[in-house]
Amino acid sequence: GISWGSTLSKMIEKLEDRYVENTFFCPLAGGPSHINSKYHVNTLVYEMAKKFNGKSSFLNATVIQKNEKLAQSIFQSKEFKDTIDSWERLDVAVVGIGGDLDEGGSQWRDLLTTKDYQILKKEGAVGECCCRFLDKNGMLISHELQSRTIGLPLEKMAKIPHSIAIARGNQK
Repeated sequence: GISWGSTLSKMIEKLEDRYVENTFFCPLAGGPSHINSKYHVNTLVYEMAKKFNGKSSFLNATVIQKNEKLAQSIFQSKEFKDTIDSWERLDVAVVGIGGDLDEGGSQWRDLLTTKDYQILKKEGAVGECCCRFLDKNGMLISHELQSRTIGLPLEKMAKIPHSIAIARGNQK
């Protein structure tokens, strides 16, 4: 499973091509509203699969939905069932760690409302993983926002045998 962003894009660029039998790559979170396509989750999943001569899937939903009802309808859709099934079979997760919570500091956080930012600040958000926000103790915060997020829940990520988290920059 792969998340997205510039750090993961740079990591994938550095990988040498190799043939690994029976590899399959899938997105761990929905995509942004707008982003350089080089950093989009579906692009990175596809590029990683190419590096390993494997197969890949796509996730065609934005990472943050306007309300919980929309998020639940995506999770329950026939099209999303394959993604959820893929998450159950993961043996490796490769994720980026997001830092700076400044409203203008990201190419995807425009999906968050002013109220979301106020809650994240009040609850002490210091970063995110797969668009799941955490406090300084690594605890999930903003449960209302969590319910609107299209992505692998961190509780499920904790059960994946191998996880690789990549962060770059002083703010992270």
